[in-house]
Amino acid sequence: MMGKLLIMAWRNVWRNWRRTVIAGIAITLGLAFILLYEGMLGGMNEALYSNTVKLQGGHVQVHAPGFREKA
Repeated sequence: MMGKLLIMAWRNVWRNWRRTVIAGIAITLGLAFILLYEGMLGGMNEALYSNTVKLQGGHVQVHAPGFREKA
């Protein structure tokens, strides 16, 4: 039963081969853009974190009153 269904599906895929090729290209381009976008977002987040630390905005020091005078 499953074998006949797969054979029928395979024949249907290649019955209109232009539609199949266009759909495959569309899926491939969509996945490529998603991967590119995710990579860019990851890089932007990493740059944001590193720039925050480099600008010393990520380092906070809490001292008791009079700490500088004792040292």
